[in-house]
Amino acid sequence: MNHIVIIGFMGSGKTRVGKRLAKDFDLPFIDIDRVVTRKIKDIFDKFGEPFYRALETTVIKELIKDQEQKVISLGSGLPMQEQNEKYIKQLGTVVYLKGSYETLKERLENSKSNPDRRG
Repeated sequence: MNHIVIIGFMGSGKTRVGKRLAKDFDLPFIDIDRVVTRKIKDIFDKFGEPFYRALETTVIKELIKDQEQKVISLGSGLPMQEQNEKYIKQLGTVVYLKGSYETLKERLENSKSNPDRRG
């Protein structure tokens, strides 16, 4: 399937850009981080990063089979996992969002979704 896949560092605007593209192209929007965290609350804290990353991989493998075109925002760590490279390529067209150091720093310092800023 030829989904539109958004990747980039935390704070690069993947969710914002993905939602806008989905609206502009009249396509559904999927945020992998939200899909995974909806499946198990506090995954990262309870089960650790390897378990969380395995769930991300499972979700993208499921999306490869999905015949309805979507805009998909990938978690910033998902493309860093070597085993995911082939799955990401199978998903569709990949768009990399790059932000300047200053912009990313500012966004992450002010973000409640940044794991380092959670209470």
